[in-house]
Amino acid sequence: MGGSGVDDTAMHYCVGLATCGKEGVRQSVGVRFNLFPSMKLLRFRRMAAVVCALLCLSGAVSGADDGDWIYRPLDEVQAKADAGEVAAMAELARRLDDGVDGAERDRAAARVWHEKAATKGYAEAAYRLAGMLQEGRGVAQNPWHAYFWMKQAADRGLAVAQVKVGGMFERGEGTLKNWIEAFEWYAKAAEQGNADGMYLTGRRRPRCRN
Repeated sequence: MGGSGVDDTAMHYCVGLATCGKEGVRQSVGVRFNLFPSMKLLRFRRMAAVVCALLCLSGAVSGADDGDWIYRPLDEVQAKADAGEVAAMAELARRLDDGVDGAERDRAAARVWHEKAATKGYAEAAYRLAGMLQEGRGVAQNPWHAYFWMKQAADRGLAVAQVKVGGMFERGEGTLKNWIEAFEWYAKAAEQGNADGMYLTGRRRPRCRN
């Protein structure tokens, strides 16, 4: 890859880091250090590191909150979760939910850890817990509890959850049907650059009577 190609790749991934959400930032940080280890990409690595630092300073992502838990061994994640580390709780829940990264699938245990992390304010955990309850994935379906936790994630600024909450208002799932609320939640997600939110905001205009 030539010099101009390196610069183009650097810009592409730095823009991606700057525009993605918290989950995307965590994954992209891993990409930054593992996908292109060549010294030819030193400039790219430095640029991406600067973007990540700016995101941390702006509050878009918190190193203490996210860390690099997806790369840590299961026994360490379990130990930190038991000690009350909220990001570790969320990561352990994810592994148990999906049955990946050294963990056997245990949806009952996943729900417990999702709820512990969600109760401590971890938006992604609230989102995943809501998904379990909404789909009946390893637990009994409960649209009302699903709405409660999805709303928690949406209130904390998670764009994908904002789209889901909009859909729940549109369908009257777990809450009263309300087209105005649905539109407002789609619009909030759209403001963050979420593609689904932008599409639905354009297609689901409020149905108002004169």
